[in-house]
Amino acid sequence: MKRGQSAVEFLTVYGYVLLILALVISVLIIYISLPKSILPLQCVAYNSFSCVDAVYGIDNINGASSLLVFTGKMTVPGVVNITSFSSTMSSNPSIYGYCEPSLVTEGENFYCVAGYTFMPRITSNYYATFRIVGNYCTPVANNPFFLDCPGSSNYSWTGNMRITATNVSIKATAYVPLTITNRQDEATPVNFQQNVSFPASKYAAYEDPNLGNIRFYYKGIELYSWCQTNCNSSASGNATFWIKLPVAIPKGSSITVGMYFMPQVVGYTGYHAGEAANYSIEYGLYDNGASVFNFYSNFNGTRINASKWLVYNGKGSSASADDRVIFYNLDNTNTAFCNSTVIRSIYDFGPNSTLETYVSSTLFNIESDSLALLDEGTENGYSLELTGNGASGTMNLVYTDYHSPLYQAGGTLQSVGSGPVVGVWGISWPKTGDIQTYWPGGTLSSTDTTYSPGKLTPALGIMYCGNGDMWSNWVLVRDYPPNGIMPQVAFGTVTAF
Repeated sequence: MKRGQSAVEFLTVYGYVLLILALVISVLIIYISLPKSILPLQCVAYNSFSCVDAVYGIDNINGASSLLVFTGKMTVPGVVNITSFSSTMSSNPSIYGYCEPSLVTEGENFYCVAGYTFMPRITSNYYATFRIVGNYCTPVANNPFFLDCPGSSNYSWTGNMRITATNVSIKATAYVPLTITNRQDEATPVNFQQNVSFPASKYAAYEDPNLGNIRFYYKGIELYSWCQTNCNSSASGNATFWIKLPVAIPKGSSITVGMYFMPQVVGYTGYHAGEAANYSIEYGLYDNGASVFNFYSNFNGTRINASKWLVYNGKGSSASADDRVIFYNLDNTNTAFCNSTVIRSIYDFGPNSTLETYVSSTLFNIESDSLALLDEGTENGYSLELTGNGASGTMNLVYTDYHSPLYQAGGTLQSVGSGPVVGVWGISWPKTGDIQTYWPGGTLSSTDTTYSPGKLTPALGIMYCGNGDMWSNWVLVRDYPPNGIMPQVAFGTVTAF
């Protein structure tokens, strides 16, 4: 009886164990027999990085190519400045690649994209290799890490993966169609700089905090874009972008541009997508204004760029660069034009041009801070001039003579109380139509035709006797819109991918 009971107990207890083992073996056999296309991602990154995730699928913007999106993590002390990313997908080399952010430190995730002309079979499995090239630096005590690691190709890191092609559109998380309509009786020029403005928090669900993940495309081609103001998703005003259109918009016609939101880990690249120099933590780090505008200078560094500017320094005054241009006015001898200092571009532009600068500080005492457009031949023109004493000021639209410089006695056309002055100043001198000026506190215009615009050159500076200074972060020249009216932008409905 006890022997029979022991047999029953053996079968009862160990039968369950054998059943579980049989189930495990069955699952393993089924798993091994599955097509490779549905096996989990396998990814190996060597040395300083580890694999966090990777996705391979169809490019939902271009529609005729595929993308690898790789997320890595830096695992060693120090900082890496990534300068390039490339990959081969089943013997098909990538046609472009990049990583964001390009500067990463220990424990930080980063995001890399490689694009291919190769079209995969969805659900099939592919073998890929990848290569990260950049510079590795050890951190310097009491200094921001990114200031101590310049870009170079001194180091490379490699890795490989087996990955399944997915039909998920992976490049963007959302899309907004922008219909840009030119209602004027003349076309915009090719490479026209189009203003795109919208409430900075409008697309907060998709936006990176500094709007660095926004991209603009026209017929599958990424456009150069530059964020000028309110480049922050929590800003209360409108974010302002300038995009460079590769085609003209005929009179009375429209084109459609796609505004795409990349994953929120993506930031500005400083190549197609950039921001004004004063917004980057490191001054000018992602500033691509030179790729967007007809002329651009952000005064990065400690010298005024002699390939762009001529400098005139009068008695007791100077112009210098320190990640902005600084005009100092220290003489107070009350001799006419005793301490004028001006920078003038060596380049000239057509009459239908708009000049802008970002004025970040004005400290003055009976001086003039001026932004001017001059005829390249006669050096006569018009300027937006701030005058005043102490905290109150007057903004003037005046005749300008570079030789004075930037001043003509009795040449004031319009004047008004300045109001706020820190921000963007602008002046337009079209071939036909009014001379127009603007600044944060207001606008002034004139129909004066004393001077005719020929080839125009920008100038910026201070003059008159008194103590003070003026700081400017950047200067740009862009196309004047048809009849002075910027094409209208209509925002479509958001489509989330």
